[in-house]
Amino acid sequence: MTTNKDIAWPPKYVLGITILNLILQLVCIPFFPAEAPCHWTSEGIVNGYMSKYFYILYYLIPLLMLWIFARTPKNQLIAYFYDLPQGRIVRIFIVILSILATWIPAYAILFVPSVIPIGQQATWIAGMVHVVEAAVGIAVVLILLTCAFSCVKLRSQH
Repeated sequence: MTTNKDIAWPPKYVLGITILNLILQLVCIPFFPAEAPCHWTSEGIVNGYMSKYFYILYYLIPLLMLWIFARTPKNQLIAYFYDLPQGRIVRIFIVILSILATWIPAYAILFVPSVIPIGQQATWIAGMVHVVEAAVGIAVVLILLTCAFSCVKLRSQH
């Protein structure tokens, strides 16, 4: 089994979006409080804080995801999956999802307190977290389905 080496991944636009995301997040850092909230109770009360500079590590997650998914895997089945159109779509979806996930702290710290009324802030933040969790679940299901499809297709070729 061979993989298609002519396929360039990640596409330049995914790499550009990922780098732009990191730059935009770094621009937001000076506007964060020195000790930024990192956890909320179900009532919306902050019960955990951390240094705002910890978010720099958090904002590197999309670049890490891009590096993980851009490497050519040694496993032939996964390499085959990566070269399928569905595999490229799933990989792009996961990278874009990780970019969206990095916006939760900026959204929660910078935008929610200044835009959303106090009584609705916990609901908005919880909604953002649940959307990301649901999207991660969808990504996992897509990966499993595409891998199963790849496996069935490979077995039928032999």
